Amino acid sequence: MMIWNEALRVVLDHALPLGPEMGPVCSSSEGAILAETIVADLDAPPFDKALMDGFALAGESPAFNEGWPLVNAVYAGDAQSGRLSQGHACPVATGARIPDGADRVVPFERTQKKDGILQVSDIPLSESFLARAGSDYRAGEVLLNSGTVLGPATTGALAAAARTAVRMIPIPIVAVISTGDELVEPNRKPMGSQIRNSNGPMLLSAIHQAGCLPKYLGIAPDCPNTLKNLILEGLTHPVLILSGGVSVGEKDFVRPMLETLGVKVLVHGIKLKPGRPFLFGITQKGGLVFGLPGNPTSALANFDLLIYPALLAMRGYTNPGPHFQTGIMGEALFANNNRPTLRPVGVKPEAGEFIVKDLGAKGSFELGVLTRSQGWLELPMGQWDIPKGSEVRILIPKLSAMVATLLQNA
Repeated sequence: MMIWNEALRVVLDHALPLGPEMGPVCSSSEGAILAETIVADLDAPPFDKALMDGFALAGESPAFNEGWPLVNAVYAGDAQSGRLSQGHACPVATGARIPDGADRVVPFERTQKKDGILQVSDIPLSESFLARAGSDYRAGEVLLNSGTVLGPATTGALAAAARTAVRMIPIPIVAVISTGDELVEPNRKPMGSQIRNSNGPMLLSAIHQAGCLPKYLGIAPDCPNTLKNLILEGLTHPVLILSGGVSVGEKDFVRPMLETLGVKVLVHGIKLKPGRPFLFGITQKGGLVFGLPGNPTSALANFDLLIYPALLAMRGYTNPGPHFQTGIMGEALFANNNRPTLRPVGVKPEAGEFIVKDLGAKGSFELGVLTRSQGWLELPMGQWDIPKGSEVRILIPKLSAMVATLLQNA
């Protein structure tokens, strides 16, 4: 049986980025990976422009002893304003194209006007409060490299380069199937020994948090024919996640059904608590298939540790994680683990450190504990007596994804 980091290597070896496609640059492309190099088509700024509301000055000395003679004002969007004679001034608005000959801008608050003459109390240095054409970047200069994560600033840069559509790595669609005769949908009242399907919605939310597109296919009862039909539909997508039915009980049909349908199972069972029954396989076309335990803590631990990084890798991230952080135990903890363990913990930023609070989880069935958790405490196998103030390794999924983005754009 593999330990979890060995299983992760197997998963990431097969979690290859999807083939790039042309797509529109819009809000839905946030977090997508650019798959081409973008070159600027214009200088930025495209002309010499004012950075303040004030007056453009030509030279450091006024033409008259009384001050700077004023010419017509220039506003943002105005056409070429001609040339400003030495010692003269021109009212300008922020973003306006300053006249040729102007070499500085003085803010309004440093000036006063009298009889059409501008008086300046503090003449700024040459090139103050203006931006020369091309001072940001030049036409033909590389603006964005292939592999950049798209966000607000990069989207703005694409617009400035007239790119409303670019080649990018598409966002994977991730199908989800919950399995088990005992499950009913959340809008139904459980009867007898039934329980509501909480794993399905939980996984859909986790997939969305990973920047992918979730697709819920429903509940498959412990019936081979129904399970087969839902799995066949799920296998049409780049990623399929099944919750439940991955152990070795009499009604655990997931693995044999996957293999019947051509899925090659590469991992089944890992040294991890919770989440030992984890399953990973690949389709003949390279699609990824994950089988998760039915207990919510186990399912989410598997997802955050093994599937989240795989989804980032499929989106084109070169350092998908998981990226662990150093935490400080806020209280003593005793643990006796028969295998490597992830414990749900509370995490509180305090004075530049992550203070970790154990939540006293007793089993993988506890969904309530997860609602109070911000991350996972990693503990190796063995008996551990961890004093208050000790450094520990923690995994915060959202923060891990942020680190992956920072590394991508570094």
